[in-house]
Amino acid sequence: MRLTFRAAISIGLLGWISSRVDWHLIPVYLEGANLAPLGGALVVITLSRMLMPAKWRLLLTAKGINIAYPRLLRMYYTANFLGQVLPATVGPDLVRLHYATVDGASRTMVGASIVAVSY
Repeated sequence: MRLTFRAAISIGLLGWISSRVDWHLIPVYLEGANLAPLGGALVVITLSRMLMPAKWRLLLTAKGINIAYPRLLRMYYTANFLGQVLPATVGPDLVRLHYATVDGASRTMVGASIVAVSY
C-alpha cells in the first residue's frame, strides 16, 4: 500500500512538472549549451555503474557464489531504477538481495557481500 502511494505521488508530480514545461523551447536552450560536460559525466557514471557489479562479483566468487557479470549488471540497474520509489537506504539493496538469491544462493552470504560492497 505504501509503495503504491509513493509511486502514485511520484507519477503525479512528474505529470505536473511535465505539464509546466514548454517543450518547444528545449531545442532553443540546447542550441547554445556546451554538452561536453554532460557527456563526460554520463561516461563517468556509466563506468562507475559497470565497476560496482564487478566489485560485488569478486566478493560473491570468494564465497563460492557464481553469478555471471551481465546478470549482476542487470541487478544493479534494476535495483537503482526501483530505488527511485523504494526507501533509499535499503530499497536497492533488498532488490539485489532478492534477485541474487532467486537461484538458491545463501541469503546470509549475499547479504554480507552487499553490506561489504556498499560501505
